[in-house]
Amino acid sequence: MSGVCIKFRTIILHRGLADRSAVVTKECLKLLKDDWLVKCCNGDPIELLKYLDVETYESVGESGAATSDNVEEWKWKLTSLLRSKNELELVSKDKKKTEIEVLASKMGSYSHLYAKVVVVSKVPLSNYRFDLDESPPQRELILPLGDHLS
Repeated sequence: MSGVCIKFRTIILHRGLADRSAVVTKECLKLLKDDWLVKCCNGDPIELLKYLDVETYESVGESGAATSDNVEEWKWKLTSLLRSKNELELVSKDKKKTEIEVLASKMGSYSHLYAKVVVVSKVPLSNYRFDLDESPPQRELILPLGDHLS
């Protein structure tokens, strides 16, 4: 970690945690936890914060905290969904779609992004949901009037 300047460390974390790809996000968290925290900082989170200079690069510290808070919140939501006998799905406007997808998959659920919402379900989801479409297609039906009415 000492071979990479602080600015680049923060860029790696900021972009990695915000990436759309679940694989990239997962690898970034693995790098942060396994390599930087455990190997370079001997498991000391305060030392890690110094290496990341979170006073100068506040957004990175906030991104990491928001990601971990978000994951814990979704673990609780998904556990509640799976235990519920009446509920089949959750609908959320949460922006962390990839994290939700990975977590839902690990917990045995299904997820899909529709327009601007994420749906997590106990059952497989279709690719299109009319009830979640922001602007459902409207079609005009023209019936010719004439000899057909007699």
